[in-house]
Amino acid sequence: MWDRDKICISFSGGRTSAVMTKRILEEFPDKEVIITFANTGLEHEDTLRFVDACDRELFGGNVVWLEAVVHPEHGKGNTFKVVDYATAARGGEPYRQSVAKYGLFNPTNPSCTDRVKILPMRKYLKEQGFLLSKHKR
Repeated sequence: MWDRDKICISFSGGRTSAVMTKRILEEFPDKEVIITFANTGLEHEDTLRFVDACDRELFGGNVVWLEAVVHPEHGKGNTFKVVDYATAARGGEPYRQSVAKYGLFNPTNPSCTDRVKILPMRKYLKEQGFLLSKHKR
């Protein structure tokens, strides 16, 4: 079920994503919007600076910076923590911890985006009361 009064935006940190995010904010000023940025810890420093600048200058300080929290025990999936520009991982910690648990991501184990970005974002959005589709990937 979709809540048509709420919009979730996954901001990648790229220029095209910034343009689209800004356009959505302008097009739907009356909607509740959550903008997330999922940091793997391997993003280039210029990308992190760009996300921070877009957040401050274009998005009104509303970007939620998320990182995966990897729980090493079997059967417990990744959760999330909220960080910001200053506290964002820069040594690849979320990615490396996921690789340590799930194995090296590759064509036969292609779950990097899901484990390090999508799952943490979905858990955050659910905690914020956003209704998410039941669609399974």
